[in-house]
Amino acid sequence: RPSQIQFIRRFLFHTGLFVCCVTQARIEPSMKKTTWIAAAALIALIALVVYSSFQVGGYRCEVCMQFRGAYDCRTVDGASEMEALRAAITNACALLASGVTDSLACERTPPATTHCTAF
Repeated sequence: RPSQIQFIRRFLFHTGLFVCCVTQARIEPSMKKTTWIAAAALIALIALVVYSSFQVGGYRCEVCMQFRGAYDCRTVDGASEMEALRAAITNACALLASGVTDSLACERTPPATTHCTAF
């Protein structure tokens, strides 16, 4: 005659509700060790992405571009002054130009104004 715990275990297993294996001494989780390791690695990766997104660059550049009669200014932070300047020009030209050819022509145009500061 099976005990009550064995009956519950069989019932859960056969009905598809089997979430954990019940024994007389303890409840054993059904998640394997590799599942826990994968979950921990995923959480670590998400934490790294969030942490790196809050890192502030060392330079802030404001660039104003004039291209084919349109005018736009953008401010960008970057690790170096050149990186911030290049990103601000690209960002401003993205709104002023349409298409690859116009974008390249706009990015080769000297900025109307630039102002970079270190912080």
